[in-house]
Amino acid sequence: MHTLKSMSAINSIAAPACCSPDATHSRTRLSAQVAQYKALWLLFMFAFGVSFLAQYTRINDFSMALWMRHSMAALWLGLAFFKFLNREGFAQAYAKYDLMALRWYAWGYVYPFIELGLGIAYLVALFPKATYGITISLLFLNTLGVVDALRQHKKAHCACLGGIASWPIGKVTLVENAFMMGMAIYLIAL
Repeated sequence: MHTLKSMSAINSIAAPACCSPDATHSRTRLSAQVAQYKALWLLFMFAFGVSFLAQYTRINDFSMALWMRHSMAALWLGLAFFKFLNREGFAQAYAKYDLMALRWYAWGYVYPFIELGLGIAYLVALFPKATYGITISLLFLNTLGVVDALRQHKKAHCACLGGIASWPIGKVTLVENAFMMGMAIYLIAL
């Protein structure tokens, strides 16, 4: 009888929060989300890392503005690269949510060239204020398209990596756009 009471007491002890089924499910879901967006995270990490290394010899004279400009250059060039790998796939995916591409399908073929141009402009500081303004305008229009597609519950996938990775448009798309717009706004305000 004493053994039964002890077993009952042991069974009634709650599992630690880290080992509960809900916590395990949350960790698994988080791991799946990180893996799903791996290509995008890697692109951002490479862009930020390369931009930091570009200033390594100037470590005592580190410039946040230069780091941001180089990061934006690397991001735009990387994003354009992925779109050039699958231009047709990008154009098809982009036409499902981008406001310009919804009205003019060829915009999906033009857009990678604009990204390439922006990447080069950021890299060599070509017409900086215009470059930042174009960035803000493009990303703002894109964000409006994403918000509209989400509001209409459209089943669209983010085309930012040219269709080589597939995830639904949503928070990550909005955060990516907001982050890049934020850097451009910071740079234009200097």
